[in-house]
Amino acid sequence: MMWAYTKLNVSHDPLFRLVGDAVVMKDDLNTFKPQAIANVVWSYATANVQHSALFKKIGDEILNTSLKSFDPQALSNIVWAYGTADVKHPALFNKLGDEIVAANLTSYVPQEISNLVWAYATADVQHPALFKKVGDEIVAKDNLKSFDPQAFANTVWAYAASNIQHPALFKKVGDEIATMDDLKSFNPQNLSNTVWSYATANVQHPDLFKKIGDEILNTNLTSFVPQNFSNTVWAYATADVQHTGLFEKTGDEIVAMDNLKLFKPQQLSNTAWAYATANVQHPALFRKIGDEIVALDNLKSFKPQGLSNTIWAYATANIHHPDLFKKIANEIIANLRSFTSQQLANTVWAYAVAGIYHPDLFEKVANEIVVRDDFSSFVPQALSNIAWAYTLSNIDTTALFSSAFRQELLNRQNEFIVSELSQLYQWHLWQTKEKSKDGLHESLQDRCKETFSSSHTTSSALQRDVVSEMKSIGLRPIKEDHRTESGYSIDALVEINGTKVGVEVDGPYHFIGRQPNGRTLLKRRQEGTKTFRKVVPFPIELNVAIHWNCAWLERSAIGIDDWKLCPGRSSGRPVSMSIVA
Repeated sequence: MMWAYTKLNVSHDPLFRLVGDAVVMKDDLNTFKPQAIANVVWSYATANVQHSALFKKIGDEILNTSLKSFDPQALSNIVWAYGTADVKHPALFNKLGDEIVAANLTSYVPQEISNLVWAYATADVQHPALFKKVGDEIVAKDNLKSFDPQAFANTVWAYAASNIQHPALFKKVGDEIATMDDLKSFNPQNLSNTVWSYATANVQHPDLFKKIGDEILNTNLTSFVPQNFSNTVWAYATADVQHTGLFEKTGDEIVAMDNLKLFKPQQLSNTAWAYATANVQHPALFRKIGDEIVALDNLKSFKPQGLSNTIWAYATANIHHPDLFKKIANEIIANLRSFTSQQLANTVWAYAVAGIYHPDLFEKVANEIVVRDDFSSFVPQALSNIAWAYTLSNIDTTALFSSAFRQELLNRQNEFIVSELSQLYQWHLWQTKEKSKDGLHESLQDRCKETFSSSHTTSSALQRDVVSEMKSIGLRPIKEDHRTESGYSIDALVEINGTKVGVEVDGPYHFIGRQPNGRTLLKRRQEGTKTFRKVVPFPIELNVAIHWNCAWLERSAIGIDDWKLCPGRSSGRPVSMSIVA
């Protein structure tokens, strides 16, 4: 009876409750056939009617029953029902799993196979032997043409969600999908769950990602829900698969929405994180997400990872949104105890790179790290990022950068990679030259300086244009890509009236909005830069701007800082030139 109501999509909660109570009151369920037992729990799960006592009664009954008379559909429907209803019964899952492993799976249809592993993953029940059996069965098939999109998506999702490795299964499914004529039968959830699964399982399949990306590119996205959007772009970013068209179309669709109120906090942070990680520029999307977060009454529904990932994304993407950083800082300060070591490091790194000065946040984070008294909980990158972040922000804290911190750096000196050694050298310059304090231990100091000074720099088109313009008006650079005494690289060294002058060109990526970013400010500070051109609107007639700047440089004595802004459109991205006396 309950199966009929469910099949007809007729809702009647009192009836379901009455029948469920009646079943629970029975001394035993010996009169119920296997198919009837399966139909009962399937009906309650499908109708979304909660009745934990009923599920417990039936689960306990199955535990004391031989499963030889249960056919594949009954076994599949039972575990699917418990997974869908979110009813925990580990002993039942273990017994059913053992029974299935011992059976021949050739009689299972694709939906039954996919429902099995989906249910175990959803119920968070580990049964490696079952997953291996199912995976091997699928791989052994001649082809997967009998699988529908839901079966594909549910199967790979189950393996990814359960953290079960089965490369041959993922390859078989990926090859099948990639060679289809089209994916029009895949709904948005099928598409997004499939790429999410491959990214989560860390399985590379470029053809599959291209096939799905191209399909989305040619699909009307109005049927996509927030989870589909965020899971899809997260997957492409995590798998490091480039598909600019997909990102642009998805971003445009989100921006066109009236608001993002249907997006959950994790979906907002994952979307921003994905665009930053994939290095896809979409300022309007970042502005939309940032404005949505700022407009929220509070951020209590954001987890620490969501908060740290969001500001990391904005800093990495070079997006200026001070209100967002301010709002998130207040939430972070109130919940520092719940942040992991990595999240603390990512937080101060993001604020420093974005050029957001927030002494209170930095002091609170420093105090939290000191109180924990466990530098070993930080990975090498986190240690170097913390040192570098405080250096960029020029916020000193003696308690954090103690002898214990310096000793931790020394103890783990062989674990740091090149970029981290360079960051530590900048911290050393800050501590010793700017703060007159102890820096790195001598052996690590020498290694860091050598790494920093020998780091390769690539000449930009803007830099080459400036050097070319200087030559055209008689300013012959003595040397290009010159290294200062502190180890920094500057773009050119020229001689004016017998005095050697370093010239540094800051292109648009040295700025967030129209303000220099943290890296640029630090370089200017540590190399002794005197900025004489603060902002030139960009894009403009750039060759004219360069010419006027270089001509001014030729005429001027070192130290003058009063040249007026070059005329041009006020919109666009800034460029500046500096001299190093």
